[in-house]
Amino acid sequence: MPSENNTPAIRFAGFTGEWERRKLGEICDEFKSGDFIPASEISKLGTYPVFGGNGLRGFTQRHNHSGEYAIIGRQGALCGNVNYSTGQAYFTEHAIAVRANRNNETRFIFYLLKLLNLGQYSAQSAQPGLAVNKIIALQALLPSKAEQTKVAAILSILDTLITLRRRKCELLETLKKSMLEKLFPKEGELVPELRFAGFTGEWEPLKLEELCVKTTGGGTPSTSMTAYWNGEIPWFQSSDFKDGVVSVSSSNKHISPAGLQKSAAHLIPANSIAIVTRVGFGKLALIPFEYTTSQDLLSLSYLGVDPLFGVYSIYKKLQSELMAVQGTSIKGITKEDLLAKNVLTSRDQDEQQKIGVFLSRIDTLLTLHRRKLELLQNIKKACLEKMFV
Repeated sequence: MPSENNTPAIRFAGFTGEWERRKLGEICDEFKSGDFIPASEISKLGTYPVFGGNGLRGFTQRHNHSGEYAIIGRQGALCGNVNYSTGQAYFTEHAIAVRANRNNETRFIFYLLKLLNLGQYSAQSAQPGLAVNKIIALQALLPSKAEQTKVAAILSILDTLITLRRRKCELLETLKKSMLEKLFPKEGELVPELRFAGFTGEWEPLKLEELCVKTTGGGTPSTSMTAYWNGEIPWFQSSDFKDGVVSVSSSNKHISPAGLQKSAAHLIPANSIAIVTRVGFGKLALIPFEYTTSQDLLSLSYLGVDPLFGVYSIYKKLQSELMAVQGTSIKGITKEDLLAKNVLTSRDQDEQQKIGVFLSRIDTLLTLHRRKLELLQNIKKACLEKMFV
């Protein structure tokens, strides 16, 4: 947030004085749209990146700009988005190329443009657009070039770390997907493609209801009765579960013993698998403590398979079915239809355990890297708020 004396909340040592208000057009050598390029010249492979109104469009074999540029999408669904380009690239007529003059730092201007939320200045029409003459007239507060360079450098380092951490998350997600495909038999087969040493023999198909001794639904205590809530009993609903995450460490809401007694909720034993049966179908989690749920979930308790193996085998089954009907809105599934679904199961408990532990370790690494990514993103957000005016 701006301060009364036009100085940022956090500053590098040695810099003092107020920042100066300038028009964007006054601090740039170049501030103009790119050139048209036929769609036939843009592909997934090529030498030079092509930036258009919605960001990176693909690649081509020629370029029209060289050097460092901030790129503003001036037309399209993401009108006002800002990207950064170094080296040689092609900017289309739907992108605005911005380069600082010798008294200013282009990368600093890139971050400044992001903070300005340029999309708010787009013309209200069927095809949103930004006029260059309006953008160059916008005013912003800037420090000296030396201070700009230091601010841009720290933010650039954070961006690099964020990119690296995001790539690690993507690699682990790809590994997990691959292992789910290879450690479980494919459709129509009874033996997995990849197996831990020492295990042989065919797997057997079992219905979900055969994986457990007991199934339990849920209920929601009256929200108007405060005495039913904020107790010690964990209570889950579908929004508490995340896509691709098959474990939880805590619940967002808790109910009281009175809420449990006065509703259709049931106390479910630890190490049960809770499956979303309504909106959010496909999400599930192995819950290591006693809990209750809303009516949108069905829980499998007293499992006859290794718990981790069970939750991953069910997850793979539900994901396969969701992929088969991709693009179709699934509003839910009945208890009977869910419990009748077949999952392939290893007859060997040791093999089940090895598979479950292996996949769980990948998920643990994923969670760790996602948390580190979120931390870096929060640090960058704080820097943008405190190091600019």
